[in-house]
Amino acid sequence: MATIFRRIFQILKSNLEKYPEEISSRENQDNYSLANQNHKICQHYANLELPFGAPLEEVERQWKKLMKKYHPDLFANAPEKLPDAQKLSQSLTEAFQAIKDYHLKGGK
Repeated sequence: MATIFRRIFQILKSNLEKYPEEISSRENQDNYSLANQNHKICQHYANLELPFGAPLEEVERQWKKLMKKYHPDLFANAPEKLPDAQKLSQSLTEAFQAIKDYHLKGGK
């Protein structure tokens, strides 16, 4: 499913570059924005190693599992890995929050 949205995003992006005058209408801009938003949600699912559309309970379980594995406190004895762990932890939390908001706004 993620590849479908990625492909749609690529097509819309290429059309925007080829035909900027046709994309100027409000309706087309909204469609481009929606495809871009769906692409971001698909990326968040991929960051959590889940298929697009996984239920919120499964998303939360996976987030907790990955946070237990990559939490920065676990890398206190390995300071060279700490910045990577912090970035990954932040990325996972952002992905979880975005998916949670997506589900609460009516997405599935």
